[in-house]
Amino acid sequence: MADGSILKQGLDWLYDRVAGDLGAATVPAGKEGDIDHWIRLACTQAGAAGFVTNLGGVLTLPVALPANFLGTAAVQMRLIAKIASARGYDLESDEVKAFVFACLLGNAAVDALKDAGIRIGMRLGPAVLQRLNQNVLSRLVVRLGAAGAVNLTRLVPLLGGVIGGGLDAASTRVVGRMAKRVFVRREPEPAGEAPALLAGPQE
Repeated sequence: MADGSILKQGLDWLYDRVAGDLGAATVPAGKEGDIDHWIRLACTQAGAAGFVTNLGGVLTLPVALPANFLGTAAVQMRLIAKIASARGYDLESDEVKAFVFACLLGNAAVDALKDAGIRIGMRLGPAVLQRLNQNVLSRLVVRLGAAGAVNLTRLVPLLGGVIGGGLDAASTRVVGRMAKRVFVRREPEPAGEAPALLAGPQE
């Protein structure tokens, strides 16, 4: 079984590079057609090896993660973060980061949010975010173990080859659709008002 703390380090590492990459370039306020195009493009990328090297190089990762998970998570996390940014969310927010991680679960993100006690309209304080992060991590750990791809004792230096193209493309499509539900389009906030907090996936 994968270790949650190691997985968290790996996800944090990926997120820092994804957020930094997107922050360095202005993400357009994508229309629905644009976002659907991003999802289709990500589905193609999910089957391609080496994408993670564009985020700083796999050899700079401070912990060992399975190559399959690392490559797919990089593609999916970038897709989710791009959708969030295009819809007006701040990628530097701990709250947004927590919801990006939750979206990696695909359809299971709904259950993760419910189990963390998150309801539409509630404000998400530090305690709730901590519960959400723990819930998401535990589910991702189980998913890694079930896939039989867990080997956290050494670093895989090269991704190489196609990473389960069909399955990864399908899961990436689900992840993208969940991101569209979670990160509903945010209207500009009136001057002097704090931005509204996320409320969870919308039906």
